[in-house]
Amino acid sequence: MPPKPNIIRTEEDAWNVLNQWLNNEPIADVEFDGWPQLSIAITGNDYNSSLNTGQMSAFIDFKMVMGRAYAAIAHGAYDARRLRSSEEDELEFTTEVKTGSSLADTDFSPLVTAFSQIVTTHPHISLAAAIVLGLLFVSRPLIRQHLENKAKQIDSDERRKLIELVEKNTPQENAHVKSLDKAIARICRVYPQFAMALPDASHAHWRLTSSASDADKMTISGIELSQEQLEALGDRRSFRNAEVEMVEDTFQVLGVIRVRKNYRVQLRSKNLYISAMYKPPEMTDARARRLAGCITSSQLIKATIELKRLEKSHVIGRLMKFQLIQNAIGEAQED
Repeated sequence: MPPKPNIIRTEEDAWNVLNQWLNNEPIADVEFDGWPQLSIAITGNDYNSSLNTGQMSAFIDFKMVMGRAYAAIAHGAYDARRLRSSEEDELEFTTEVKTGSSLADTDFSPLVTAFSQIVTTHPHISLAAAIVLGLLFVSRPLIRQHLENKAKQIDSDERRKLIELVEKNTPQENAHVKSLDKAIARICRVYPQFAMALPDASHAHWRLTSSASDADKMTISGIELSQEQLEALGDRRSFRNAEVEMVEDTFQVLGVIRVRKNYRVQLRSKNLYISAMYKPPEMTDARARRLAGCITSSQLIKATIELKRLEKSHVIGRLMKFQLIQNAIGEAQED
């Protein structure tokens, strides 16, 4: 008799299955029954059974994270343009906005179900990656981690308003965060570009919360954010003092994603793994296209990265310049 499938109905079910995989225990087929779901509630004068354009854009960002991660595993590039039309159709979800103050439930279960069935050669990796994405979207300790990273980027006076938010993880939740880090590292040994899903999911959550900076209160996955906290998470806050270091190294380009008028570039060397922003005046669209070409050609680059270290832990990278390495001798073309 075949084993009964694992049915994931709750976040705890998801952590249990993921830990089974990390412990190399056999996993039967998995069914997603109403998980993951992201629930938000926003109260304020301008929030009555509706979401603003910033919040809707954030939900589109969640779909783009899923599409890019899907393409990384199915087609070898973290680029949603690689998706076939039938795959795009599978990666759809619905957001239901209820009456009253803006209550919204978003059901991501169709996306993770489609994702879990991508690759037949490594079915357990596809399944683990689907669970990881669901957790990145809806898990309370991971959402707190996303917002904590944002808090480290803003000035100290505003950051004090977020202290209560970022110190609430329980020991069990911290253990869950470590499990997720291990799972991502294991998935990336086979599909290295999947690592870009983590900063992109964080960015989507930042957009979702900062777009409610005019609200009285926002609750997301049970995490309550006050008006002061929402204002502190807004996009216009100044950066804290940071240690700045220039790093030169040879990198593999894992991903190039457009973010408004800029690009986010995922780079890996023997010594560093970094998600760096590429902005004007150093960035041009032509240079960004050359970088993107390095993904499919596996061409290495020599790059100079500006690293800003906040509190010795959080790192912000900016790509300043790069050269395409032409051959093993090391001849390079400056860009």
